[in-house]
Amino acid sequence: MLNGSSSSLFRDVNFTQGDFSSITIMLGGLKLFSHTTSLHISLEKSEIYCTGMTNSDVDRVKYLSSFRIGRLPSKYLGVPIQTNKLSTTVCDQLVEKTCSKIKLVNSVSLTICNYWTQTFILPRNALGKVNAVCNHFLWHCSFGCSKPSYVKWEEVCSPKNARGLGVRNVIL
Repeated sequence: MLNGSSSSLFRDVNFTQGDFSSITIMLGGLKLFSHTTSLHISLEKSEIYCTGMTNSDVDRVKYLSSFRIGRLPSKYLGVPIQTNKLSTTVCDQLVEKTCSKIKLVNSVSLTICNYWTQTFILPRNALGKVNAVCNHFLWHCSFGCSKPSYVKWEEVCSPKNARGLGVRNVIL
């Protein structure tokens, strides 16, 4: 992110200011990193974002760096990047993804378990493992992750009117 404006939201987290000495130092640092690690920047996948700069300055940056000039708003790893405060509409995507994961846990994982419990009397520790798998999928998209969950499973399984997510606890 190149920031030519001191009033930008990115003034505290930008990679460099929009002046050309900073840009040259940044590009030199990237070349040194590339030379030291033998890792190379993919020009096809890389973009530079310029804010608060004149068109002639942006063209000069493009010439110096050989990067494409990206346009904001954009996304990086599914996360929105923009110069202004996130709107509720943009955050709705997060809510939608969370809701779809909860629906997936309830409709697929727990439905399979429900089918088995109608057929067999399952041991309590097996049901605990099912809860653990659902919990890990909900927070980490995988099982066996050693990271702690963000919210206790008991709270996740609380009814929505009690500030829970309404996920079914198979042990109960």
